Amino acid sequence: MNYMRKLLYVVCILYCQISLAEDFLPGSNFAEGWEVSWSRVHYTSSNLHKYINGAADLFLEFGFDSLTIRRYQKGEEELGLEVYKMKTPLAAYGVYLMKCGREVSSEDISARHTVNRFQFLILRDRYFIQVINYSGSKENLDAMTLLSNMLIKGIKPAEEPEILNWLPQKGRTAGSERIVCGKYSLQSIYRFGPPGILGLENRNYGIAAEYKAADGSTFTRLRIKYPDEHKAAEILTGINQNLDLSLAKIKSSNDVLVFQDDKKKYGIIEKNGNFLDIRLHLKRY
Repeated sequence: MNYMRKLLYVVCILYCQISLAEDFLPGSNFAEGWEVSWSRVHYTSSNLHKYINGAADLFLEFGFDSLTIRRYQKGEEELGLEVYKMKTPLAAYGVYLMKCGREVSSEDISARHTVNRFQFLILRDRYFIQVINYSGSKENLDAMTLLSNMLIKGIKPAEEPEILNWLPQKGRTAGSERIVCGKYSLQSIYRFGPPGILGLENRNYGIAAEYKAADGSTFTRLRIKYPDEHKAAEILTGINQNLDLSLAKIKSSNDVLVFQDDKKKYGIIEKNGNFLDIRLHLKRY
Protein backbone atom coordinates (compact mmCIF):
# COMPACT_ATOMS: atom_id res chain seq x y z
CA MET A 1 0.00 0.00 0.00
CA ASN A 2 2.80 2.40 0.90
CA TYR A 3 4.43 1.68 -2.46
CA MET A 4 1.19 2.44 -4.35
CA ARG A 5 0.72 5.68 -2.44
CA LYS A 6 4.25 6.78 -3.26
CA LEU A 7 3.71 5.86 -6.91
CA LEU A 8 0.46 7.84 -7.09
CA TYR A 9 2.19 10.78 -5.41
CA VAL A 10 4.99 10.78 -8.01
CA VAL A 11 2.47 10.49 -10.86
CA CYS A 12 0.48 13.43 -9.48
CA ILE A 13 3.61 15.55 -9.14
CA LEU A 14 4.66 14.78 -12.71
CA TYR A 15 1.16 15.51 -13.98
CA CYS A 16 1.11 18.85 -12.19
CA GLN A 17 4.55 19.74 -13.61
CA ILE A 18 3.39 18.89 -17.14
CA SER A 19 0.17 20.87 -16.70
CA LEU A 20 2.09 23.87 -15.39
CA ALA A 21 4.52 23.66 -18.30
CA GLU A 22 1.65 23.58 -20.78
CA ASP A 23 -0.13 26.50 -19.10
CA PHE A 24 3.09 28.50 -19.39
CA LEU A 25 2.70 28.63 -23.19
CA PRO A 26 0.17 30.72 -25.13
CA GLY A 27 -2.92 28.72 -26.07
CA SER A 28 -5.33 28.74 -28.98
CA ASN A 29 -6.41 32.08 -30.44
CA PHE A 30 -3.25 33.89 -29.30
CA ALA A 31 -3.81 35.45 -32.72
CA GLU A 32 -6.92 35.19 -34.84
CA GLY A 33 -7.37 31.76 -36.40
CA TRP A 34 -4.38 30.06 -34.76
CA GLU A 35 -5.22 26.87 -32.84
CA VAL A 36 -3.03 24.57 -30.75
CA SER A 37 -2.51 21.43 -32.84
CA TRP A 38 -0.01 19.48 -30.69
CA SER A 39 1.88 19.65 -27.39
CA ARG A 40 4.58 17.63 -25.74
CA VAL A 41 6.28 18.51 -22.48
CA HIS A 42 8.22 15.53 -21.19
CA TYR A 43 11.62 15.93 -22.81
CA THR A 44 14.22 15.96 -20.05
CA SER A 45 17.94 15.25 -19.87
CA SER A 46 17.18 11.52 -20.08
CA ASN A 47 15.49 11.63 -23.49
CA LEU A 48 16.44 14.93 -25.16
CA HIS A 49 18.60 13.00 -27.67
CA LYS A 50 15.42 11.45 -29.07
CA TYR A 51 14.25 14.88 -30.18
CA ILE A 52 17.37 16.76 -31.28
CA ASN A 53 19.89 13.89 -31.51
CA GLY A 54 23.52 15.13 -31.52
CA ALA A 55 22.55 18.73 -30.79
CA ALA A 56 21.42 17.64 -27.33
CA ASP A 57 25.04 17.38 -26.14
CA LEU A 58 25.48 21.15 -26.13
CA PHE A 59 22.32 21.72 -24.07
CA LEU A 60 23.24 18.99 -21.61
CA GLU A 61 26.77 20.37 -21.24
CA PHE A 62 25.54 23.83 -20.29
CA GLY A 63 22.90 22.48 -17.90
CA PHE A 64 19.53 21.45 -19.34
CA ASP A 65 16.31 21.11 -17.35
CA SER A 66 13.38 20.43 -19.71
CA LEU A 67 11.92 21.12 -23.14
CA THR A 68 8.30 22.10 -23.75
CA ILE A 69 6.94 22.07 -27.29
CA ARG A 70 3.71 23.39 -28.76
CA ARG A 71 2.54 23.63 -32.35
CA TYR A 72 -0.10 25.93 -33.75
CA GLN A 73 -2.06 25.68 -37.00
CA LYS A 74 -4.04 28.08 -39.15
CA GLY A 75 -5.32 26.43 -42.30
CA GLU A 76 -2.28 24.98 -44.05
CA GLU A 77 0.17 27.12 -42.09
CA GLU A 78 1.97 25.87 -38.97
CA LEU A 79 4.11 27.49 -36.28
CA GLY A 80 6.25 25.67 -33.73
CA LEU A 81 7.22 26.87 -30.27
CA GLU A 82 10.11 25.20 -28.44
CA VAL A 83 10.97 26.39 -24.93
CA TYR A 84 14.25 25.04 -23.55
CA LYS A 85 14.40 25.56 -19.81
CA MET A 86 18.00 25.60 -18.64
CA LYS A 87 19.29 25.20 -15.10
CA THR A 88 20.58 28.79 -14.87
CA PRO A 89 20.34 32.05 -16.84
CA LEU A 90 24.06 31.65 -17.67
CA ALA A 91 23.36 28.25 -19.24
CA ALA A 92 20.60 29.74 -21.41
CA TYR A 93 22.91 32.62 -22.35
CA GLY A 94 25.60 30.17 -23.40
CA VAL A 95 23.26 28.16 -25.62
CA TYR A 96 21.83 31.32 -27.18
CA LEU A 97 25.26 32.71 -28.09
CA MET A 98 26.23 29.36 -29.66
CA LYS A 99 23.05 29.23 -31.73
CA CYS A 100 22.31 32.82 -32.71
CA GLY A 101 25.08 33.53 -35.24
CA ARG A 102 25.02 37.11 -36.46
CA GLU A 103 22.06 38.70 -34.73
CA VAL A 104 19.31 40.39 -36.72
CA SER A 105 17.00 42.30 -34.41
CA SER A 106 13.37 43.38 -34.57
CA GLU A 107 12.13 46.47 -32.76
CA ASP A 108 8.93 44.58 -31.96
CA ILE A 109 10.45 41.89 -29.71
CA SER A 110 11.19 42.85 -26.12
CA ALA A 111 14.04 40.45 -25.26
CA ARG A 112 17.42 39.60 -26.72
CA HIS A 113 16.82 37.78 -29.98
CA THR A 114 17.67 37.19 -33.61
CA VAL A 115 15.08 36.75 -36.34
CA ASN A 116 14.54 35.57 -39.88
CA ARG A 117 11.37 34.49 -41.67
CA PHE A 118 11.90 30.84 -40.78
CA GLN A 119 12.87 31.16 -37.13
CA PHE A 120 13.06 33.48 -34.14
CA LEU A 121 15.65 32.69 -31.45
CA ILE A 122 15.01 34.37 -28.11
CA LEU A 123 16.84 34.55 -24.78
CA ARG A 124 14.93 35.31 -21.59
CA ASP A 125 16.18 34.50 -18.09
CA ARG A 126 16.87 30.72 -18.01
CA TYR A 127 14.92 30.05 -21.22
CA PHE A 128 16.19 29.58 -24.76
CA ILE A 129 13.18 29.90 -27.07
CA GLN A 130 12.66 29.00 -30.72
CA VAL A 131 9.63 30.14 -32.71
CA ILE A 132 9.56 28.20 -35.98
CA ASN A 133 7.76 29.15 -39.19
CA TYR A 134 7.70 25.90 -41.12
CA SER A 135 6.68 27.37 -44.50
CA GLY A 136 8.77 30.54 -44.21
CA SER A 137 5.76 32.60 -45.29
CA LYS A 138 6.17 36.29 -44.47
CA GLU A 139 2.46 36.44 -43.71
CA ASN A 140 3.15 34.55 -40.47
CA LEU A 141 5.69 37.04 -39.09
CA ASP A 142 3.10 39.09 -37.18
CA ALA A 143 1.78 35.94 -35.50
CA MET A 144 5.35 34.86 -34.65
CA THR A 145 6.02 38.25 -33.06
CA LEU A 146 2.79 38.16 -31.06
CA LEU A 147 3.47 34.61 -29.90
CA SER A 148 7.01 35.59 -28.84
CA ASN A 149 5.92 38.63 -26.85
CA MET A 150 3.07 36.81 -25.11
CA LEU A 151 5.56 34.20 -23.90
CA ILE A 152 8.25 36.73 -22.96
CA LYS A 153 5.75 38.75 -20.93
CA GLY A 154 5.39 35.88 -18.47
CA ILE A 155 9.14 35.52 -17.82
CA LYS A 156 10.99 37.91 -15.55
CA PRO A 157 14.20 39.15 -17.24
CA ALA A 158 17.56 38.27 -15.72
CA GLU A 159 20.56 40.54 -15.34
CA GLU A 160 23.34 40.08 -17.88
CA PRO A 161 25.86 37.54 -16.55
CA GLU A 162 29.02 38.83 -14.89
CA ILE A 163 31.07 36.60 -17.20
CA LEU A 164 30.66 39.17 -19.99
CA ASN A 165 32.94 41.50 -18.01
CA TRP A 166 35.83 39.03 -17.92
CA LEU A 167 37.01 40.25 -21.33
CA PRO A 168 37.89 43.87 -22.14
CA GLN A 169 35.60 45.85 -24.44
CA LYS A 170 38.40 47.56 -26.36
CA GLY A 171 38.94 45.91 -29.73
CA ARG A 172 36.23 43.31 -29.17
CA THR A 173 34.04 42.46 -32.15
CA ALA A 174 30.46 42.96 -31.03
CA GLY A 175 28.38 39.80 -31.22
CA SER A 176 31.39 37.46 -31.33
CA GLU A 177 31.15 36.41 -27.68
CA ARG A 178 30.86 32.70 -26.90
CA ILE A 179 30.61 31.02 -23.49
CA VAL A 180 32.40 27.71 -22.97
CA CYS A 181 31.95 25.11 -20.24
CA GLY A 182 33.06 21.82 -21.82
CA LYS A 183 34.28 20.01 -24.92
CA TYR A 184 31.19 20.66 -27.06
CA SER A 185 31.11 24.42 -26.53
CA LEU A 186 34.91 24.58 -26.90
CA GLN A 187 35.21 22.61 -30.13
CA SER A 188 34.08 25.50 -32.35
CA ILE A 189 36.81 27.73 -30.88
CA TYR A 190 40.02 25.67 -30.70
CA ARG A 191 41.51 22.25 -30.10
CA PHE A 192 44.14 22.29 -27.36
CA GLY A 193 44.39 18.55 -26.83
CA PRO A 194 42.28 15.71 -25.38
CA PRO A 195 38.78 16.42 -24.03
CA GLY A 196 38.92 17.93 -20.58
CA ILE A 197 42.36 19.48 -21.04
CA LEU A 198 41.08 22.90 -19.92
CA GLY A 199 39.23 21.51 -16.90
CA LEU A 200 35.89 22.96 -17.96
CA GLU A 201 33.78 19.91 -17.16
CA ASN A 202 33.59 20.65 -13.41
CA ARG A 203 31.50 23.74 -14.08
CA ASN A 204 34.44 26.04 -14.69
CA TYR A 205 33.33 28.57 -17.26
CA GLY A 206 35.13 30.66 -19.85
CA ILE A 207 34.24 33.32 -22.38
CA ALA A 208 35.75 33.83 -25.83
CA ALA A 209 35.48 36.67 -28.34
CA GLU A 210 37.12 37.93 -31.49
CA TYR A 211 39.41 40.98 -31.34
CA LYS A 212 41.07 43.31 -33.79
CA ALA A 213 44.75 44.12 -33.16
CA ALA A 214 46.39 47.51 -33.77
CA ASP A 215 47.83 46.26 -37.09
CA GLY A 216 44.37 45.27 -38.33
CA SER A 217 44.82 41.53 -37.83
CA THR A 218 42.28 39.54 -35.82
CA PHE A 219 42.73 37.08 -32.99
CA THR A 220 40.62 35.16 -30.48
CA ARG A 221 40.79 35.79 -26.76
CA LEU A 222 39.51 33.28 -24.20
CA ARG A 223 39.45 33.73 -20.41
CA ILE A 224 38.59 30.87 -18.07
CA LYS A 225 37.97 31.26 -14.35
CA TYR A 226 38.98 28.56 -11.85
CA PRO A 227 38.19 28.28 -8.12
CA ASP A 228 41.67 29.46 -7.10
CA GLU A 229 45.23 30.09 -8.31
CA HIS A 230 46.30 26.54 -7.45
CA LYS A 231 43.69 25.07 -9.78
CA ALA A 232 44.64 27.47 -12.59
CA ALA A 233 48.31 26.46 -12.20
CA GLU A 234 47.36 22.77 -12.20
CA ILE A 235 45.40 23.17 -15.44
CA LEU A 236 48.26 25.05 -17.12
CA THR A 237 50.67 22.26 -16.14
CA GLY A 238 48.28 19.72 -17.65
CA ILE A 239 48.08 21.70 -20.89
CA ASN A 240 51.88 21.73 -21.06
CA GLN A 241 51.98 17.96 -20.67
CA ASN A 242 49.11 17.10 -23.03
CA LEU A 243 49.22 19.80 -25.71
CA ASP A 244 47.91 18.59 -29.07
CA LEU A 245 50.65 17.21 -31.34
CA SER A 246 49.73 19.72 -34.06
CA LEU A 247 50.84 22.55 -31.74
CA ALA A 248 54.57 23.21 -31.36
CA LYS A 249 55.78 24.59 -28.03
CA ILE A 250 57.83 27.75 -28.33
CA LYS A 251 58.15 28.69 -24.68
CA SER A 252 56.83 27.31 -21.41
CA SER A 253 57.07 28.11 -17.70
CA ASN A 254 54.89 27.89 -14.61
CA ASP A 255 52.94 30.97 -15.70
CA VAL A 256 52.99 31.03 -19.51
CA LEU A 257 52.88 28.74 -22.52
CA VAL A 258 53.57 29.90 -26.08
CA PHE A 259 52.91 27.61 -29.04
CA GLN A 260 52.57 27.71 -32.83
CA ASP A 261 49.92 25.93 -34.89
CA ASP A 262 50.22 24.33 -38.32
CA LYS A 263 49.15 27.59 -39.99
CA LYS A 264 52.12 29.41 -38.43
CA LYS A 265 49.88 31.34 -36.06
CA TYR A 266 50.74 31.67 -32.40
CA GLY A 267 48.89 31.02 -29.18
CA ILE A 268 49.67 32.28 -25.69
CA ILE A 269 48.27 30.93 -22.42
CA GLU A 270 49.03 33.01 -19.32
CA LYS A 271 48.05 32.36 -15.72
CA ASN A 272 46.66 35.50 -14.14
CA GLY A 273 45.51 34.80 -10.59
CA ASN A 274 42.73 32.24 -10.82
CA PHE A 275 42.25 32.93 -14.54
CA LEU A 276 43.86 31.47 -17.62
CA ASP A 277 44.09 34.22 -20.23
CA ILE A 278 44.40 32.69 -23.71
CA ARG A 279 45.06 34.39 -27.04
CA LEU A 280 44.84 32.43 -30.30
CA HIS A 281 45.53 32.97 -34.01
CA LEU A 282 48.17 35.65 -33.36
CA LYS A 283 50.47 36.80 -36.16
CA ARG A 284 53.30 37.23 -33.65
CA TYR A 285 53.96 36.92 -29.93
